[in-house]
Amino acid sequence: MTTTAQDTQRPDLLTAEDVAAYLRVPLHTVYRLHRQGRLRGAAVTAKNLRWRRSDVDAYLAALARY
Repeated sequence: MTTTAQDTQRPDLLTAEDVAAYLRVPLHTVYRLHRQGRLRGAAVTAKNLRWRRSDVDAYLAALARY
């Protein structure tokens, strides 16, 4: 099976599970950070949130400054 360039690109919108794996934190931490306004997310539907990878990277960069 061959891999195309599109297959190797990282998706721009991440689920809560994706963010938790990316940050290496429990899932409830992702939701807590979102509720506290420390990690911006976008509501896709009333029950579904997604996070832009750029917002997650910005959160990590802000942590690195401390």
